[in-house]
Amino acid sequence: MRFPIRRLSTCLVLIWLWAMLVWMLAACGSPSPPHWESCSDGIKPQSDVVLVTVDPRDPQTVYLATYEPGGLYRSTAGGMSWQWYGEGLEGVTVLSLDFDPENDQTLFVGTMCGGYRSADGGKTWRRMSGLPAAAIYTLAMASRGRAIYAGTEAAGVYVSRDGGASWTRTGPERVSILSLAVVQSGMIYAGSSGEGVWISDDDGAQWRSAGAPLDEGHVPNLVATRGGALWATADGLLYLSEDGGESWQLAGPPGFEARSMAVEAHGGEVIYMGGRSEEIAVSHDGGTTWQVVASGVLESDITCFGIDTTRPEIAYLGTKGDGSYKTTDGGYAWSAASHGVGKVVVSALVNDPQDAVTLYAGTVHGVYRSTDGGEGWSLISRGVGESYVQALVMHPEDRDVIYAGAETGVYVSRDGGGSWKWASRGLGSITIFSLTIAPDDHDNIYAGSWGNNVLRSNDGGASWAPVHHGLETLSVYSFGIDPTNPDVLYAGTVEAIYKSTDRGESWRGLEGMRPSITAFALVLDSTDPLLVYAGTTDGVYRSADEGETWRGTQEGMGCVTVTSLALDPTAPGTLYAGTEHRGLFRSTDRGEHWISWGLPETSIYAIVIDETTGRMWLGTDEGVFRS
Repeated sequence: MRFPIRRLSTCLVLIWLWAMLVWMLAACGSPSPPHWESCSDGIKPQSDVVLVTVDPRDPQTVYLATYEPGGLYRSTAGGMSWQWYGEGLEGVTVLSLDFDPENDQTLFVGTMCGGYRSADGGKTWRRMSGLPAAAIYTLAMASRGRAIYAGTEAAGVYVSRDGGASWTRTGPERVSILSLAVVQSGMIYAGSSGEGVWISDDDGAQWRSAGAPLDEGHVPNLVATRGGALWATADGLLYLSEDGGESWQLAGPPGFEARSMAVEAHGGEVIYMGGRSEEIAVSHDGGTTWQVVASGVLESDITCFGIDTTRPEIAYLGTKGDGSYKTTDGGYAWSAASHGVGKVVVSALVNDPQDAVTLYAGTVHGVYRSTDGGEGWSLISRGVGESYVQALVMHPEDRDVIYAGAETGVYVSRDGGGSWKWASRGLGSITIFSLTIAPDDHDNIYAGSWGNNVLRSNDGGASWAPVHHGLETLSVYSFGIDPTNPDVLYAGTVEAIYKSTDRGESWRGLEGMRPSITAFALVLDSTDPLLVYAGTTDGVYRSADEGETWRGTQEGMGCVTVTSLALDPTAPGTLYAGTEHRGLFRSTDRGEHWISWGLPETSIYAIVIDETTGRMWLGTDEGVFRS
């Protein structure tokens, strides 16, 4: 039997057309991720500075190391601009730095996991063998010879006499060494954690305790001047020894708690001390008289100092979270000097319900506002200092009312961010992770906290009280309210999800997830009151029966920690999940399947979607992005 050629050709054409149609439908149903545009101009970067050191051979060259995010930077313009300078140190936190006095291309750093050496002026770094893979808190070069000493975590002092090629331990044993000073005579002084100052007068062969009261205590700072004076901070107090550590006397201003200290090493006349918050104590006569001045650094502890060895009136300080500052008048006035260091971290993000292009961002430095969709930002929370804001919510009907959850509690602005009130002052300092307004009663507000369960306000945020009533945990990261029945509440905690059916008067734990799971995000679907989504340390979980049973829905997502969730108001069934270090994911079938939706190496902490246009903004560990 012969098959007609013409009929065969027609069948092949129809099959090809059908395949093309299926492919086109599949392509249309699986659009590619949008282009994400960074839009964080005006938001101050987060930068925890561990050390700032002026190159003794070139005072215009300054090195700066940060803890969070970790990195080593160099400025060749006196701190006015910085460049990342850590090839070989990626992912490593630098704690200490010193220079080889005989070779200007050789530098050493101590890190959280050992010591590194650079032979090309700091451009590239290599691990040094012989040192423990532990924290190297301090490094000190001998003024003569090639000996370099390293203070370690729980392993005493190590010494190298061949430029870092090999190391040997000298003691004291099983002691954490936080600071070192080596003087011209060869004496070595080591400040420890909890055991005071140790002294060696034979190049580290033997060690003995210093005289009282520095024979014990926490000694993070130790400086020996060329005139023979020895300065140390111990448990927040400044001490001076003029007899090689045999006896000590208090030398700082009364009542000043020192967090950091630096002394001009040549004559010892200029001394800087950093305290809590913004206070600095300055002496220009070797500690005889002191002046306590405000540095202008808002709400940040001062962690370290670096002094210009040729002009000690020029100095730098590092802060916890606020970068570096510089003085040119001996410490009386300071200006920011860390442009380009650190990264913008946005933990919370909301938009004005009446104006989608007006946005508010919660950061480590407070609340910022943009009135142009993220093109530019300005700080609006100066009245409450630079407090770390991790939660934001706006009143649904009154755009002037903004609630901010910070590391010290709940703050309220009733004039669009012009002024702020510490609304939870009566409860003391409480870290707030989430804020939620009841849909049926906008005076009823809930706050998830660290250590105090849920806080509730029944008067529009004017006063707050803790809600316990059956919550076995003390820390609540996320919160959700059933949009169809505001009596039903959900709390995501560090170990489980809890549910209340009486507005928080009583709670019970929900089962069905992996034990000890942390829920960072909760979302309830207004189109289906039975659906509840949870973003957890084990991906996304979904409940189709109001939380009674749960099922993990990670297909296409893999093993991730989900830090934020949002339902698309313009596309029913579409859900977005922000993850830790894995970017954004999208599901169009109510969380059953997921695809990557951009920013694959970024942590997404907040998702905002315009209810009219579907345009998105993301708060991340790299700033704000918009689609």
